[in-house]
Amino acid sequence: MVPNADTFQGREAITNAIQGLIDAGVTKIELNTHEIEDLGKTAIEHGEFALYAGENVADKVGSWFIGLTLMATGYSIGI
Repeated sequence: MVPNADTFQGREAITNAIQGLIDAGVTKIELNTHEIEDLGKTAIEHGEFALYAGENVADKVGSWFIGLTLMATGYSIGI
């Protein structure tokens, strides 16, 4: 994700963001979870990520947060 960019919300926005990474040459995304906080019907997860181009780590390494909310139709995810 570009620094200071808006968050991605919804399946289509997340799919488009990931497709943009693939189109840019990203071949692997490594996620390392540091903590998951359980807040009942909501959970917050955060950690670090690294993007790879082939076997080499790309220059993008950073942090991520995901919020999960349990709804009647399933989970709502905000990245």
